[in-house]
Amino acid sequence: MAANDFDADVIVVGAGPLGLLLAAELRLGGAAAAVTAVRRWFAGPTHMRDVR
Repeated sequence: MAANDFDADVIVVGAGPLGLLLAAELRLGGAAAAVTAVRRWFAGPTHMRDVR
């Protein structure tokens, strides 16, 4: 397998607390999850303000 090849059932965009929790829960359920994130050097930290 090449360095840029991967096999996943689900791609989780965002490696924050919720993204990592989702990936872990998916893994516990038997799905292979790939987590990806983009860090913005010019922006401040992101925060989730409201969950409904």
